[in-house]
Amino acid sequence: MLCRQALAHLRTQTSKLSTTASPTLTKLPLGAPLPAVQPLNQHPHWPLQPASTFAVVELCGKQWKVCEGDEIITEKLEAMVGDTIRIKDVLLLGSQHLTVVGQPLIQNSFVDAVVEEKFRDAKVRVVVSKPGKFKREYGHRQYYTRLRIESITVPSE
Repeated sequence: MLCRQALAHLRTQTSKLSTTASPTLTKLPLGAPLPAVQPLNQHPHWPLQPASTFAVVELCGKQWKVCEGDEIITEKLEAMVGDTIRIKDVLLLGSQHLTVVGQPLIQNSFVDAVVEEKFRDAKVRVVVSKPGKFKREYGHRQYYTRLRIESITVPSE
């Protein structure tokens, strides 16, 4: 339990944070048109440079932030070692100057990855028992695949 002085200190700190951390937003009247958005091909940093580009992709139900040369470990994939796979579920592309968010995916963009290794994790032991009745032990080893990101292809539009 906190003492009264500590509680008073926390209240003053949170009140300072709430007044300084809130950004000022411009309110638009109802029915007013939204400001125009600049097309990507007119942006000064478009197209994104491959060396500084990162992508957020969806693979095996999880999202991964990847750059060229990164290695990621995912659940078991049906590709063989040495195969190149193409991940078309690109959710976001970004660099130091520009971020492009898909709705939900970015069209005509993909990430190429090479299967480096397929392996199994260490065995996990599970013991199931009921007092006085039985005791049973199970083991489980999860399959994994290691991928190396070869390239990130951005749309030319």
